[in-house]
Formats: sequence, structure tokens, C-alpha cells
Amino acid sequence: MTLASGKRRLLLLTYYFPPCAAAATHRALGIVKHLPAFGWDVEVIAPPIMPFEPDDWDLLQSVPQGTRVTRVPFPNSTLWSLLTQRYARYECWLEPASQAMRGVIAARPHDAILTTSPPHCIHRLGLMAKKQFGIPWVACLRDPWATGFPHPRASERRAEEAGIAGADLALGNTPQLTDDLKQAYPAYADRIELLTNGYDPEVFPPRKPVPPGRPDKITLLHCGEIYADRDPTQLFAALQDYNRTAGPDLPRLQLKLVGRLSPDVEATVNRLCKDSDIEVCGHVSYKDAIQQMLAADILVSIQTPSYSHIPSKIYDYIGARKPILSLGVARDIDWVLRMSGLQYQSVPAGDQYGIRVALEQLTRIAIENPIKKPQAQMFTRAHMCEQLSAKLERCWAQRRQRAAGGFGQQHLAHNVALAHD
Repeated sequence: MTLASGKRRLLLLTYYFPPCAAAATHRALGIVKHLPAFGWDVEVIAPPIMPFEPDDWDLLQSVPQGTRVTRVPFPNSTLWSLLTQRYARYECWLEPASQAMRGVIAARPHDAILTTSPPHCIHRLGLMAKKQFGIPWVACLRDPWATGFPHPRASERRAEEAGIAGADLALGNTPQLTDDLKQAYPAYADRIELLTNGYDPEVFPPRKPVPPGRPDKITLLHCGEIYADRDPTQLFAALQDYNRTAGPDLPRLQLKLVGRLSPDVEATVNRLCKDSDIEVCGHVSYKDAIQQMLAADILVSIQTPSYSHIPSKIYDYIGARKPILSLGVARDIDWVLRMSGLQYQSVPAGDQYGIRVALEQLTRIAIENPIKKPQAQMFTRAHMCEQLSAKLERCWAQRRQRAAGGFGQQHLAHNVALAHD
């Protein structure tokens, strides 16, 4: 099916979409913004708000006009739904979302469906749509599901295997996650592919040269949530050590924390807040976060140990074109930063001495203020959508070929007819 505009239609199912301010929102928003330029219109099913995440209403202005968005609230009208939200807070959305999905498909047949996780239970909707309507289904994994964790629950392993086996295509957003899935499910390796995250260059204005001379202060910025398993204590210690011992040719360092903190991290920060070198800014809008990145001198990322994940802020850091301190050595993060062509230092998060050395090296780079243009256009969201378009087109063509025998076409038409009944 091709629209009158010459484009095909993708149905995107996601828990995270504006006005939700979670980092996961930006992958879905990037698809909605850029995929139409590559031949696919996008329709969305998402909650009106995510009850467990902050909101950023300015993000709604980035959703292209004319985008169809079906808002499906979390159920909250009965005791059963309240209990479900407490003990299965994401799964409770699936039933009303599945009803909305059937209605949307009945009203406007689609060429492909994309579900994006976590939460990984959303892939049940993609599998359901594929079985009932014969629509090609792409499962997009922004984070590891069961594969990649040392002791996953058996139920999660079974759900992951069913999802990988049932999807026409499964997308990992990092090389390691993609490789891990291929090794875990060799029978389906040919349908497991990489699709990285990205950034929008247009939200980053051109950097202006800073007047020569040594600044009085260098600002480090960590942008985004710091979870309990992302330990910044050695960074704090290294920062204090630097400010005590740095030579007279080096400026003082200040660390700004923009975003939510876990209770454990917040307690640690509060204990140190009497140190004026650490400033807690709390949650801010995406627009303000970008401005904070552009105003900072060095950008900091703290990675969860032994976790196959690239924080989405890394891509925005690339767009800001500042030196980067990456704490928690990870193959995928190093790959992205190396490909970006930017200056960076990668140090284990628990290595206070190594962090102290990296702080001095990056400070000297920041003083020189080299204005570098990111080399890796492969990390823009437009390039991400160009790749996604080709993958969707291939899935659609393969499904059409399989249906060409006659029965498949009749079966698809029958399911669409049932949806209209």
C-alpha cells in the first residue's frame, strides 16, 4: 500500500513521546521528524503522559504538524487497574493500547509497525499486530532486554526469544547489544541489525571562538539522570583533589549536575554540597539542557558497569562539540566517541587517580578551545532515519513477496476486513 503522497505508512508504538521528557522520547521523536523525508509517514500510539517521568511541554513543538498521534491513557478508574499499575505498571497499558491499535489499523491500513522498548512488554503489541493483520513488524531495542544481563529472569528470556523469533526485524541500538543478540539467537541472526541513536545538528548553533587567555573557571557538566548504579563519588573526589593541587597555570573546576539524581546519589551530593565546586541544577527542559551543554567547557558521562548501553546524551554531547570525559569504560561508548572525531578521555568510574589525570588533560584542551566539527554524520537522526527507511522498505518487500502466492494476500485482506468489522 502506498499513500497518495507516494509514501508508505509506519505505525509507531511507544511509551515515550512528547510531552514526556525522558531521554527515550528523542529516538521516537527523531523518527517522526525525519522518516517522512525518506518515504514513510509516521502515525503514533503513545500515552498522553508517562506517570513515572517528568514532562517537557516544549517538546510538543518539535512534533511535525499533521502527525497523527493517538493518545492512550494509563487505566486508573478501577481498583483492579490501580493494583495492576502498582505491580505491573507498564503492562497495564497494553490492553487499552491494543484496542487503540486495532482501531487505527482498521481506519488506515499500514505498511509496517515499529515497537520501541524499554519497557520491553510493548513488543507484545507488535507480535499481536503481525499475527492478526499480517503487517511487517520491527522490534526496536533501545536497551538490553534479557540478553546482556548476567542472570535474567526465565520469563524475560522467553519473552525476548519470542520477540526476536516473531519480528521481521530486530534493531539493537549499539554494536555490542546487536552482536550479543546475534550470538544468543543464531537462528535469527539475519534479522538482527544495528540502528544507533543520533542527534539533530540544527538544535546546536555554531560555536563562537572564545577570546584568548586563561579562563578563571572551567565548567564540567553532567546532563541526565544519575542512577544508583552510576557512582560519581570518585569523580567528586578527583575534582576536589584537582582544585587543591592544580598548578597556578590551571583554572579552577566546577561541576554542574543537570537532571534527576537517585536517592543514594542525592544523599552523597548533599553531603558535599557545602563544596561550592559542585552545583545541583535538577531537571530542566531539553532546550535548556542543550544551552547548558553549549555553555559548559567539558561534558561528563557516567556509565553503568557491565551494561551494553550508550546514554543518549552522548549523541547530544557530540552535537555540542565539547571535550568529553567518559567514566565507566565501555566498548560501544568508546566506538561512538572515536568515530565522532572529538577530544575525549575514557576512564573507569572508580579510578580516582585516572579521573584526576583526565581532568587536567581535558582542562588544557578546553583552554585551547578547539572548535571541531563532528566527523560522524552517521550519528545524526536524519541519517538514522535514512537507514531505518531502507530497513522498513526491505521488510515490506519481503512480506509482499511471501504473500504473492495468493493465500498470503487473501489472509492479509481477510484480517484487515475483520479489523473493520
